[in-house]
Amino acid sequence: MKKMLCIIILLGIVQPSYANIADTYGLGARGGAMGSALTAIVDDWSSPYYNIAGLGRRPKIETHDEVKAATTQLLYKTLSKSQRKILNEKGDEEEIIEKINNNELALGYLYSIPLLDVSYVGATEVDNLKTGALILGLVIDMETFVRMPFGLNMRLGACAVLEDDFGLGKVTDDDPRAHYFLRYGRKIQRFLLNMGVGVEVWKDHLYIGFGSTSGVASEGAVMIEHVQMTEETQSPPARTKMNLRPGQAPLAGLSFKWENLGVGTFHAGFMYRGQLVLLIDPFDTEAITELGNIDMKMSLAIQDYFTPNEYVVGCAYTYPNLWIFKSITACVDIEYQQWSKFDLSRTRKLQPNYENPNFNDIIVYRIGFEETIFPWLTVREGYVYRPAFTPDQSGQSNFLDNPTHIISLGLGFVIPDIIVLKVPVAIDIAYQFQYLTERASIKIDQTNPYNPNYTYGGQVHTIFFTIRWQY
Repeated sequence: MKKMLCIIILLGIVQPSYANIADTYGLGARGGAMGSALTAIVDDWSSPYYNIAGLGRRPKIETHDEVKAATTQLLYKTLSKSQRKILNEKGDEEEIIEKINNNELALGYLYSIPLLDVSYVGATEVDNLKTGALILGLVIDMETFVRMPFGLNMRLGACAVLEDDFGLGKVTDDDPRAHYFLRYGRKIQRFLLNMGVGVEVWKDHLYIGFGSTSGVASEGAVMIEHVQMTEETQSPPARTKMNLRPGQAPLAGLSFKWENLGVGTFHAGFMYRGQLVLLIDPFDTEAITELGNIDMKMSLAIQDYFTPNEYVVGCAYTYPNLWIFKSITACVDIEYQQWSKFDLSRTRKLQPNYENPNFNDIIVYRIGFEETIFPWLTVREGYVYRPAFTPDQSGQSNFLDNPTHIISLGLGFVIPDIIVLKVPVAIDIAYQFQYLTERASIKIDQTNPYNPNYTYGGQVHTIFFTIRWQY
């Protein structure tokens, strides 16, 4: 009985967790290399995260002359023999193009090494913040199953992030006085799943998308009946019961494209990712003992895995045939993150040392570049400035977040359908460097030896790898 009560109490004081792996590092090697500034141009498997409306777009396809000249180009290599024959004889590829290369499968891996430091020697929670994650993306073209009206495009898509130890999440029960960097380590290690649909509503110009981020929500209960208060092994009748249900946060997006605006193509996009939180309140608990027929009732609360409302607007411009490049795309994103909606659980608020976290809403600035040198080689760069959402930690709490500068580089390759490959394979790699500007925490209460002044900051190194098939 005592052990069960201890478990219940620990659950009731779960320390909230913040953001997620994709918010901290980006999703996939292309996004990681371009500072996640993809809201206006994304059209691949990562669309459910960056802009769900991107599923309505058709991936870029080169002209017929370039197809024949480049043996690694995706379009020609994925045609059947009969399609190739028609294309070579008639040169009319438009009808064929609309029926191929809109399905995708992607597999990826991310590994991050945060080298962060807190000057207080008692801050042992920053000793091991390394993170590894597996990434999966899938896109299905609805024209595979149905005839779309007016030749419009519609695709379903899903992308998921799973820890490399195949765990669905890591929950901690630390006190707010523990020193934790809220964007790294255990605080973001949990399963992430985005899914939805993108639809073309104005041929070759306007696209919309809707979907959801999946999580856990609602209420739970623990029931313990006819349990003896003893250290000995328990025997029936005893029962523990917990009820949870899945919860979703909405995703919505718009994407716009206008070719031949000036010498190139203009892109714009908007993405909304809804707030997601694991909230079990009330977490009703009841224990009925055989000793004096005592009925003990408790009402607890659990809050975990908070991700804020995120509003992103972006624009991009693609300039063709500049110097040695077939095309250059420059992207700018501005992202508003609504952290002020966060609060601790009701159980935390009842503790004597409760402090309102008073998190700040922030605006994140992202810039990305993508240069195509050959049909089989692309170079990418990115920069991000991300302000801290935590205020100065002058009380007893130690919520750590820093103003961060992020610089990234990446390459994209296409391997033709050689030897055992039936379709070309696109491979993306990226490296990302995050520099956390040092902050100082000056405590008001100087008499507490366990609550000293300290400084915190550091750097983070991350590598990405993604392999992608279009078919």
